[in-house]
Amino acid sequence: MAALARSLRGFANQHDFSLSLLQHAQRGWNDLNDPSPVRDARAAIAELTQRHPGAPIVLVGHSMGGRTACRAADESGVVGVVG
Repeated sequence: MAALARSLRGFANQHDFSLSLLQHAQRGWNDLNDPSPVRDARAAIAELTQRHPGAPIVLVGHSMGGRTACRAADESGVVGVVG
């Protein structure tokens, strides 16, 4: 995903988008009821919402990141998911 983020950075800058890359605190889907990647994503979404109030958020993830994006899609401000 880092390579994808780098390739999109120029487009984001030209079109007034903010682009953030989340690094999970732990690896793996370690707790089925409250997986740490979803907690990380929800915390990142809260931080983005504070930094950019009212801005729509699209979550993009591959493999476990896609699964995480789908689980965090119910957060306020999230308007789309690409998994």
